[in-house]
Amino acid sequence: TAATANPAYLVLSVLDRNEYTASYRTAAMGHLLGNGHSDALTNVTSDAWSAGIVFTYQASSGTYTNATFGALNTLSFVTGSDLGDTATISLYGATNASLANSYAANPYILLENASYFAYQGSTAIVTNAAAAAATPGQATPGSICAAAQSFVGATWNLDGCWILASDIAAKAGATLPASSPLVGIPGIANGEWIVAYNGPVAASAGWVNTLTAGEIVAFVTTSGGGHITTVAGGSGSSATLIDNITYGGPGGTILNSAHDGDANDIIVASPHAASQEFTGVNPATVVVYELDTPTVTTTTGLTTSIGATVALASHITATNPKAGQSVTQYQLYETNSADHLTLAGVTQTATTSAASAITTASLATVSIVATSAGTDSIEVRAYNGSYWGDWATLTLTVNAAVSVAQALATQSGTVAIADSAGAISTNLAALQTMAAAGRITAISLTGADRVGMTATQLTADSALLTLLPAGAVAITGATIAQAAALQTTAQVAGFTITDSTATMVGAAATLAKDTKLTAATLTGNTGGKALNLTGLTTPINLNLTGNTASVSAGLTAATPTFLGTPDIITLGSGRTLVAAPLTAAGGIEEISNFSFGLDQLTLSGATSATLKAYDETIGGQHAIAITGASTTHGVILLNEPSSLTAKAFLASHVGFSNGNAIVS
Repeated sequence: TAATANPAYLVLSVLDRNEYTASYRTAAMGHLLGNGHSDALTNVTSDAWSAGIVFTYQASSGTYTNATFGALNTLSFVTGSDLGDTATISLYGATNASLANSYAANPYILLENASYFAYQGSTAIVTNAAAAAATPGQATPGSICAAAQSFVGATWNLDGCWILASDIAAKAGATLPASSPLVGIPGIANGEWIVAYNGPVAASAGWVNTLTAGEIVAFVTTSGGGHITTVAGGSGSSATLIDNITYGGPGGTILNSAHDGDANDIIVASPHAASQEFTGVNPATVVVYELDTPTVTTTTGLTTSIGATVALASHITATNPKAGQSVTQYQLYETNSADHLTLAGVTQTATTSAASAITTASLATVSIVATSAGTDSIEVRAYNGSYWGDWATLTLTVNAAVSVAQALATQSGTVAIADSAGAISTNLAALQTMAAAGRITAISLTGADRVGMTATQLTADSALLTLLPAGAVAITGATIAQAAALQTTAQVAGFTITDSTATMVGAAATLAKDTKLTAATLTGNTGGKALNLTGLTTPINLNLTGNTASVSAGLTAATPTFLGTPDIITLGSGRTLVAAPLTAAGGIEEISNFSFGLDQLTLSGATSATLKAYDETIGGQHAIAITGASTTHGVILLNEPSSLTAKAFLASHVGFSNGNAIVS
């Protein structure tokens, strides 16, 4: 990027080390191409082949150019025909044109003289067999390990440790720093690679204990030679390595010889113990390169029950290897489609692959809802603003539901319950205690019956109620005041009411809209009330007492005159069972819309000998008055057809049972 602080010169340096297998040809190496001119690689020292071009900064255009090769941003590298060939291209800033031109072709001098040549970074180009090679994506420790494993069984050169490590890194998607071929000098960072341990700067005897999979380690062996290797698995003293060391057999025979006619070639072996190489190594010679990717660790042995919602934040920890750099995002998905992740309480659907993973800046609001017994794997990775880390697995075991008896016998942990409504009803208090403690995750019913509860129990067992499925509860004995809440409670399938007739007077119209009301029992009264049950289709038990009205001349009069105010009851379309005494305690009860064959009137205080019926006119309409021994009190059926006379009524609609007269 154009800037006034840019170095005056950029040295572009190509390094290719010819430590490949017997078929490798130095004449087939790649070359630089720019402005119609080619710059081939030449041997500069030992095994190093290189090319170098100096570019000068043009402040007017913000570009770097060379008189022969043109602009840096149009330069190309043309690969050779050697498969597996790695060319590492690096940039160094310089302020002295003479020094830059003198040493441009020697990458080791550029690297070892940091005061003159400021390292800017490197990229590796590996030649493979594909006609159009794919550029690998961002590297992770996992992809480094996988790339290292892919070289097991390959033929390699005994001196080609850096080529192997460089190819592993490039195949995974991250170029090793230019310092990695050398030992005894401080390591430097490049791209994703940071220096996790820098022995030449500050040595530590415990460096081996810090090793993790996916790191690449450069060091001086106990025999005095330089070496570089890849940590392909494990960690610390249990780490395993993949590189090009030989394994000796009896009589000095090499067990992993390539047998290709070149004594310098071997077969890359499976991972071996790090102790085979690191024992006795001088810590001051060691440099450990590590990818700048966050590492996620998860809880082991996470267990829950069906129906549980498990917050994930406390079970996932993310760390970043680079000091001062924090994790900025997470991605998660789970492998069991029956379960589902939630984010801030919102269900996330179809998050069962990396492609559909959810992304969040914080784990604080992420949970998983367990809906099926078995094992689920939650995959999670972290991002540090530059790079994503590897996916880590959080294993969740979801236990199957148990019976109520088994749940009550469980002393700790959480359970899901599947049992009959009867078993739950019998143990409401104990189950409420468990639910309030958060120890029940879900409840399902094994039959069609509903859990029986009183309205009082419903209130007391609120924690338990929220766990029951919709329509699982039948409430008995609620008050009229509780009806509205019961109507809107999802778990309540139906409810019955037990309350006073007086309370029903102002509530009947509202109750008529409550579809969950299955029955009502109304008792008592304190004076003349007009109770209109029109619109109620549910069965009603109506116990009428407490009215104080009477008729001084008796109900024998065709048009009686009342002392006090009778109750006036208008029945609804549901079956109504009315009970009333034919005594002074019952006063005068007027009943409208009584339907013979549907409704029933139970009259106490009268026998077959004392029960009487009279034709009357009330409000201009035919009515039938029913009395016992005293005609000053009784029940009047209003608005009856004129064809139903008192005599016909007694003959067709009255019976006697258990000391009561039954009208039906």
